[in-house]
This record gives sequence, structure tokens and C-alpha cells, in this order.
Amino acid sequence: MNYVIVLLIVLISACSKEETENQTAVVGAAEIIAVNYPLYYFTTELAVDLATITLLVPGGVDPAEWTPNVDEILRLQQADLVILNGAGYSRWLNHVSLTESKLIDTTATVSSELIPLDQQTTHSHGPQAVHSHGGYASTTWMDLALAQSQVQSIARALAETWPGHADVINQRKTLLLNKLNELDKSYKRQVEQLTGRTVFYSHPVYQYFERRYQLPGFSLHWEPDEQPSEKQWGELERQVANKSDVLLIWEDSPLETTLQRLNRMKIQTVVITPAAAKSGNTWYEEQLRNIDKLNACCS
Repeated sequence: MNYVIVLLIVLISACSKEETENQTAVVGAAEIIAVNYPLYYFTTELAVDLATITLLVPGGVDPAEWTPNVDEILRLQQADLVILNGAGYSRWLNHVSLTESKLIDTTATVSSELIPLDQQTTHSHGPQAVHSHGGYASTTWMDLALAQSQVQSIARALAETWPGHADVINQRKTLLLNKLNELDKSYKRQVEQLTGRTVFYSHPVYQYFERRYQLPGFSLHWEPDEQPSEKQWGELERQVANKSDVLLIWEDSPLETTLQRLNRMKIQTVVITPAAAKSGNTWYEEQLRNIDKLNACCS
């Protein structure tokens, strides 16, 4: 009788161990695809050992302008989860068939806080008249409070997909939210130094940053790797006439010739990158660099 009991215990233990190993194998084989670098960073911080976290967009390519090719569409269709930014960020979604249940819209719970682009009255492309585009501003993570909501959405989806790992996911979520909260406080401290200054943004991607940190400005449409046209320079000169303490915020470092001309116009510059695209640093490290640059530039 004792022999039978022992045998049953051994068999049950073996089955349990096999189930655990199979579960681990399935978890390890899973793939999660994020549509931009901040979401890739958030997901990696939460699920680095649960799945392969993938950003299909090549480095140096703006994920908001990226379109997947046939092979990449297959990857998206086979992925266990696809982490979306929402707010109309991934326009290719309208042309790709994906299983609805695997799509995680990280801004779905904060849809009332999205900024309609038709509210943007300072948007201009060079010398053209001020105008707007349809849809919503989509660089939501530049408001660190919204970024924390996006983290919450990802963590919730991961815990539902892997309930056995929910405790670990939630612990990591708490740590990540704390990091983002500290970033938020640091941005607020730095931006307070800019009160009263006339601010321009090189590109209309800072809407959430403007609102969160109460730093309204005029959005241009200047690319950092391109020399502005004479018409664009003329429009900027008209806009800054009779203004002092002008600051131009760039997504990336502009050309040296552009910087020299801005210096002659007594316009100060600083780079605050949204870090939507993959770089040599993590998204979090890029935000720390932004804060350091603000401090060096404007303190």
C-alpha cells in the first residue's frame, strides 16, 4: 500500500514538473511587438523574461511614419500581443488584418485626455498659413502622467495573458511607475525655469509636453537634418520680431549651419527628444539626457 502511495506521489510530481517546464517553454517562446521605442521600453521593463519583446521599426526611422512589409505583417499576425500607442499613431493598422484580442491600445483608458489636432492653433509649416490636421496628437508619452497610464495598460494585459506571473508583473509595474514619476517631477522643476520665455518647437510633436508642463509655444515644421528654406527663415524672423529670451526646442540636434544662424538671431536652442525611435540608449536614458540638457541650457 505504501509503495502504491509513493508511486502516485512520484507520478504526480513528475507531471507537475512537466507542466511547469512546458509552461515556461510556452512563455519563453511568446513574442510581444511594440510599435515604438517608449512602449518597447515599458514592455521590456515589465516582461523581459516572459517573452521576446520586439520593435520591428529600424533605428533612425520614425515609428509614426513606418509601414510594415509583408514579412513584418506576418510577424505581427503571429505575435502573442501587439502593444499599440493609440491616438491614431500607427496608421498602417487600417490596412492590416490582426486579431483584435491581441491588440493592446495603451491610451484607450485615457481617450478623454487625447488632444484633437484641430485644437492646435500654433501649427505652421514654414511660411504657410496656420492650419491643422485631423485626428489626435499622438506623442502621448511626453506627458509622463499619460505615460504612467500606458504602463498600467501594458501591465494589465500582461497579467491577463500570464496570470501565473501577475505578482511579479505588478511589482515591476510599481518600480517603473516610480521611475516615471521621478522623471515627471524633474521635468516640472526644469521647465519652471522657462517661465516667461518665448518658446518655439521645431516640429508639432510636443502637444502633450506643452500641456503637462505648462509650456505653450509655436510649432514649426523644421527637420533637424535639413537646412530651413529662406521662406522658413523669413517666417521665423517675423515671429520673433520684438521678442526676447526666445528658445527653440528641437527633436534632435540641428545642422551646424542652422545653429550658427539661430545664434546670430540670438535664439537659444535645446534638444528634447521624444525618443520614439530606437537609439543607442534606452528610452529612459534619453529622458534623463533631456533633463540634463534643459538644466545646462536654461538654469
